Order: sequence, then C-alpha cells, then structure tokens
Amino acid sequence: ASPLAAADVAFCERHFPSPGRLVDLGCGTGRLAVHFARKGYDVTGVDLSPAMLGRAGANAAAAGVAVAWH
Repeated sequence: ASPLAAADVAFCERHFPSPGRLVDLGCGTGRLAVHFARKGYDVTGVDLSPAMLGRAGANAAAAGVAVAWH
C-alpha cells in the first residue's frame, strides 16, 4: 500500500478505535471499507461510480467480508 493509504488507515484507526457503524463516503475501490469490515465494523460504502462500486464489491468478496455498497 502507498504511504497515503497507510496515513488514511492510521488516521481512521486513531479516531475510530472500537467497532461500530462506519460510512465510507467516496469509497472508491473499498480499501478503507474492507479494512474496517475485517475489524468487525458494520460498514456502508458510498460512491458515485458504478465501476468503483463493482471493484469494491469484488475486493470485499475476496476478503470474505460483507459491506453494503451504495
């Protein structure tokens, strides 16, 4: 992962320390959504691009996690 991706994850983990509901706005390929779903969060990913939502869904399926995509 890129340094920017690592910074995103570190920021989010610092501000969302315990599992709960999480909405990832502009989720793109679902990198953060999948990461937090693996940690037990109830995640909803939102993106304007159907292509990105398709990739995000594939990434979540590959990781074996459930995320609601919109």
